[in-house]
Amino acid sequence: MVRAPRFSAVEAYDGATIVMRADVASRRIDRLLPVLRCYRLEKSETWSVAWSVRGYAAALIEDSAVAYATVRAGGHEIRRREATGEDVSWQVLPGQLGAMAFDPATGDLACTARMTGTENGARRPTAFTRSDAAWFDDQSAALGTARHGVGVWRVCVLRTELSVVPVAVSDDVTLTGELAWLSGGRLVLGAARYLRDGRRRFGLLVADPGHGPRVVFDAELDLTGPVAAPDGSKLACVGTTVPTGHEPVIQKPCLLTDGDAVSTLDTGDDRWHRPVGWADPSRLCCIAEDGARRTLIVHNLATGDRSAVGLSASVVDAAPTAIGSAVIVSSPGTPPVLGVVDHASGALEEVQRTPGIETPGRLRRVPLADGETGLSLSAWLCEPPGPPRALAVVFHGGPLKSWTDWPWRWNPWPLVAAGLTVALVDPPMSLGYGSAAVAAGWRRWRTGIAEVAARQVCEVRRVTALQDAPLVLLGGSFGGYLALATAAVLRPALVVAHGSPGDLRQVASVSDVGWQWIREYGDPDTERDRYDEQSLPAAGIPPGTRVLLSHGVNDELVPAGESVRIHRSLVRQGIRSELVLFPGEAHPVSQPSNLTAWFAWILGACKEELGNRRPAQGST
Repeated sequence: MVRAPRFSAVEAYDGATIVMRADVASRRIDRLLPVLRCYRLEKSETWSVAWSVRGYAAALIEDSAVAYATVRAGGHEIRRREATGEDVSWQVLPGQLGAMAFDPATGDLACTARMTGTENGARRPTAFTRSDAAWFDDQSAALGTARHGVGVWRVCVLRTELSVVPVAVSDDVTLTGELAWLSGGRLVLGAARYLRDGRRRFGLLVADPGHGPRVVFDAELDLTGPVAAPDGSKLACVGTTVPTGHEPVIQKPCLLTDGDAVSTLDTGDDRWHRPVGWADPSRLCCIAEDGARRTLIVHNLATGDRSAVGLSASVVDAAPTAIGSAVIVSSPGTPPVLGVVDHASGALEEVQRTPGIETPGRLRRVPLADGETGLSLSAWLCEPPGPPRALAVVFHGGPLKSWTDWPWRWNPWPLVAAGLTVALVDPPMSLGYGSAAVAAGWRRWRTGIAEVAARQVCEVRRVTALQDAPLVLLGGSFGGYLALATAAVLRPALVVAHGSPGDLRQVASVSDVGWQWIREYGDPDTERDRYDEQSLPAAGIPPGTRVLLSHGVNDELVPAGESVRIHRSLVRQGIRSELVLFPGEAHPVSQPSNLTAWFAWILGACKEELGNRRPAQGST
C-alpha cells in the first residue's frame, strides 16, 4: 500500500482527453514523485493511456496539445506535448510553477512562478547580500520561507516565448500563486494582505490590460480559488467568512462579474460548496461536504436550480464539461478511482482503478448522536472478518475535515489485518454536518470537541459490543491532539500521535499558518487564557497507557518542539513514552521508507500491548 500510486488531481479534461496527476514512489530515491498520465478516448469509446511523464501540473491548449510543468536538471520548465506524441521544451520558468491557465481567445498560457528570496527582499539590508539569511520586518515571517528559500510570485505569459508580466501591487498586497483568465485578456490573480495583528486576508487582483490592476477585497469574505467560466464572462471562487466575534467560519461559493462586484451563490444548505469548474457559462460545478462523502453539485445560474450528481463514492477532485466530469472518487473502503460521470444520470464510467490494494474486512457507517449537544455525527467502522482483538479509534486532522476519502496516511486496513476493529470518528468541527457541528467546537477544542469525542468513542464501544476490549487511540496533527486529550477519560492501552499540538498558544505564535489560529482563537498575546484553557493538560495520560509520539523535524505547521516537549513531560511523570523524529519529513510523513517503518512500529506496539489477549466477542 505504501508504494501504490496515489491519484491526487484531475488536471485537465475536455471530453476526449483526461490528464491526471498521481504521486508515485520512486524506484531510485526515497520519495513520492508527481507523475502526469494522459488518457484518450478511442474510436471504440474506451479509454486508453496515451502517455505518462514526470510532471506536476497540466493544462489543455489548442489542437488537443497539453502543456505541463516538470523538473529538469534542478530547474522548472513548461513542456508541450502534442497530440501526435511529440514532446518539446517550451520555456524554462524562473521558479516553481504555482498555477497555469490557457486563454483560447488569445492562445496565451499564463502561469505563476515562485522566485527565490522573501517577499520583502527589496527592503532587505545590504548586510545580508552574500548571506542565505531570510529577513523579515512584517507578519510574513515564516519558517518555510527561510527553509526553502522561496518567496515572491511572478506572473508569466507564454506564446512563442516567455514574458514576465509586471503586475503593480501596493506594498501591503502580495500574490498567492492562483490565477484565471477572464474575457478581454484580463488575468485574475490570488492576492493576500498580512495584517499587523497577525491575521491574513485573501482577495483577488484583476490585471486589466486596458485599465491596469485592481485589487478586490471583500469586507466580510476571504476570496480564494478562482475558477473562470469557459467564455470568460464571470468567475467563481471560495468565500470564507471573516469572524468578527465568537462565530465560526463558513465557506460558500462566490461570483465575480463585470465591475468586480462580489456576490454569494445561494446553495440552499450549509455544506461548504467549493467551485471546481464550469459545465458551461451558466452552470457552475461545486464539490459539497456531505458527512460520509463529498458530492458533486451542478448549479444552474440561469434558473437557480441545483442538482446533485448521484455518485455513491466521495468526490476527491473533478474537471467538468458540458455533459459530464472527469472525477477521482474514493471512500475509506475503496481506493481512488479515475472515471467520467454523466451529470444527468450519475453513471460512472471507470477509466483507471488504483492497482494492487485489497481491504481485508468490511466497512459500514454508524450514526453517533450526542444527547448533550444535539449533534448528529457519525463514524466509519472497518471490521476484520473474525472476532476483533481490540478497538482502535482514529481521529482525523484539521479539524475542518472529515473521513470521506481513502486515507493514505492514516489508513485503517493494516490495523484491521492485525485483528482490530477500527473506527474512523468524525467529531465536532468535522465538515459535512452543518454549521452547528462547526460551532460546537470553535474555540473549544478541549472543552468542546474532546468532551464530545470521548462520548462518541463510548458509543462506538457500545455499538460494537467492545466495551471491555483494549482501546487504541490514534491521530495526526489535530487528530493526535484529540487522542491525547481524550486519554484521561477513555484510559486506552496505547495512544499514537503524530505532529500534534499541545500548547496551542506556542504553536499559534510560531506556526507558518498562525493566521488560522488567530482567526479562531484571537491574538496569542492578549488571549492567553483562551489558548491555555484549550491546551493539553500537563497530566492527562493515565498510568499504564503507552504513548507513541512522532514528528517531522521540518514541520512548519506544528513545530517539532511540541512533540519533544510532550515526550519529556510524560517521561518525567513516569509514563511510557517513545518519540520518533524524522529529519527529512515535514508535517506529514511522506517518504515510503519512513511510512513503512512507522506502520511497523505502530503494529508492533499494538501486538506488544495487546499481547495474547483472546479476541473480544464484539459484533463482526
